[in-house]
Amino acid sequence: MVADAPGWPCLVCGVENALEATFCTTCGAAFLEGLGKGSAPALRLPVVGDIVSLPRSARAALAIASVLVATLLLFGWFSLLAK
Repeated sequence: MVADAPGWPCLVCGVENALEATFCTTCGAAFLEGLGKGSAPALRLPVVGDIVSLPRSARAALAIASVLVATLLLFGWFSLLAK
């Protein structure tokens, strides 16, 4: 494939294929075949770390804390604007 031509990367072997190809020219994998395989994508926050690896209760506590902090910040901002 020409380097400047658009294409899609094979999710199994990583080879760049032409857009017209429905199967990888190297390993024979179908377009987007490896998409559902593997681990979930990481979602990292600076202080918390990887959110995906947290237990459900910790994710719920993080969500509640985020809503409370956002509410307090908005309340403070609006109280400053009211003066």
